[in-house]
Amino acid sequence: MWKIAGHYRPRARIALRPAHGPEGYRGRGFLLHEALQKITCPLLCYRQRILVHMKYCSILSITIAATLSACVSTDLSWKPIPGAGPYTINGASAPAYQKCEQHLMDGARQCNIAFEDAAGQKIEVFHTLIPALDAYLQTIPEYESWPKSAGTPVEVRVPYKLYLLTISPAIVVMVPSPPASLVSCWMDAPAGTCLRSYAAQGNSYDLSTEIPVVKGSRWFALGSTNGAPPIPTENATFDFPLKGVTARLVKAGTSWKFERAQ
Repeated sequence: MWKIAGHYRPRARIALRPAHGPEGYRGRGFLLHEALQKITCPLLCYRQRILVHMKYCSILSITIAATLSACVSTDLSWKPIPGAGPYTINGASAPAYQKCEQHLMDGARQCNIAFEDAAGQKIEVFHTLIPALDAYLQTIPEYESWPKSAGTPVEVRVPYKLYLLTISPAIVVMVPSPPASLVSCWMDAPAGTCLRSYAAQGNSYDLSTEIPVVKGSRWFALGSTNGAPPIPTENATFDFPLKGVTARLVKAGTSWKFERAQ
């Protein structure tokens, strides 16, 4: 309080509360708005930074994926290649096809080879056809009688020479061979005329359609036979008893000639 002419006058107070009326409410709202900004702005800015980082991460992921895809060369279509496979029908041999792919860091392309049957179906050779033939071969009683070393037939004593005559179905003729004969397949089809067997060690599936007439010969067809039925050698012809297939052996001197019309 101030003393004036013997009287005391109250000291003016500083208003700590906003004045009444519209101006006072606007001032209070401004203060509230300012306080909310101080709280929410860092949160909004943090969220914005996250969204920006996510955007750049997405762009980076797409760029990396595109770069990796450029390092992977894939050809999903079968392309014809030189050579041929087994007999199909009416004197024709199965054309050969190939498709390849190469992945990042691989030293060489990975290729599959297939033979095309008379219906246009591709039969993959080294991962499908040969493993199926070998698996069947190991189920027949004759296989158990073959001399073995370390669980596999001894190379020079495989008692049958194998002939793959056709595909769809795959028909194999087994001709008894001298115990000391060595059957080698130096180059697999389609470049060569044989397919190496991994069950009959040192043996192969010969793609020839001319077969020696030898007593004791047998045959089998994947998906159609049980075991290996015998082939009579006293007749001039032998018709394969297969449903929906017209195929036979015709004797010509000391050889059989394979024919298939369906």
